[in-house]
Amino acid sequence: MKLTFSVSAGEKLKGISYLASFLLVFRELQGRFVREYPKVILTASAMLTARLEALPPRAAKGLSIGALAGMLALCCAPSAEATPVVTASVGGGAPAGAILDNLDSLPLGASGGTTTTGIVVSFGDTGQAVQGSDVDVYAAPYVSGSNDVGFGSQTSGPDSSTYASAGGTDLSFAELVFPIQVREVGLLWGSIDTYNTLELLEDGSVVGTITGSQAAAAAGVPASGDQGIDGTAYVTVTNSTPFNGVEALSSQYAFEFDNIAYSSDPVHIPEPSSLPMLLMGLGLIGGLLYFGRRKATVGV
Repeated sequence: MKLTFSVSAGEKLKGISYLASFLLVFRELQGRFVREYPKVILTASAMLTARLEALPPRAAKGLSIGALAGMLALCCAPSAEATPVVTASVGGGAPAGAILDNLDSLPLGASGGTTTTGIVVSFGDTGQAVQGSDVDVYAAPYVSGSNDVGFGSQTSGPDSSTYASAGGTDLSFAELVFPIQVREVGLLWGSIDTYNTLELLEDGSVVGTITGSQAAAAAGVPASGDQGIDGTAYVTVTNSTPFNGVEALSSQYAFEFDNIAYSSDPVHIPEPSSLPMLLMGLGLIGGLLYFGRRKATVGV
């Protein structure tokens, strides 16, 4: 004799599935990839519901409660701060597919302005747009390799075009506000020093920070302010949280940069807090797909 079990509480199972999905969405609504998840969540919810309905009631209920408990635990956990990912190299170039801006449209001096790609540039105190070098005040980034590809025609030597200097006092800065939300920015960072800092901004609020030491380490060079070829690197920063501006700061002279690249859609890099959810979700769905193949019958 065979007894066939059917899920009589299908609507309840759907409710549990949708609630678990809602909790996951709620967790991610804390500023983490909001635009990327809705379609994924709806798909996952439909798969989860279908597999739960294919299982015996007791097994479906157990898996549903376990999944819901896991979701609740993750939802209540503190949200991890976004950590910028820094890549850099001497002689490196801008990331593929990014919008490029060489800052050459800026007037010299501290007045700032809007570049040809729509970046709004402003300076504070001793920050300014400059050319050439001024001893103990600013030094042109050293162009090498692919540093100028897509920006100009220079192949080697001190930058001969207009670039930005953040100055060298506590009130000095050079700020760029992009015309779009971005998740990746690149810049030719000259004579990298330990006292240089690049902040990622979202409507004026800091969402990420990169120090000169981090940039130099990524490029494999010392943060010693070397004004030659080994002191300049093309630095690319990718952040899981979107931002719309950057601010260059330096407590001493100076922080010089040129050849800006920015992108709203770089290669996806998941934030640490998303990885446990992803692994749990894949494990749950994999388990449901496996057990769902087994017939919901018991021989007596």
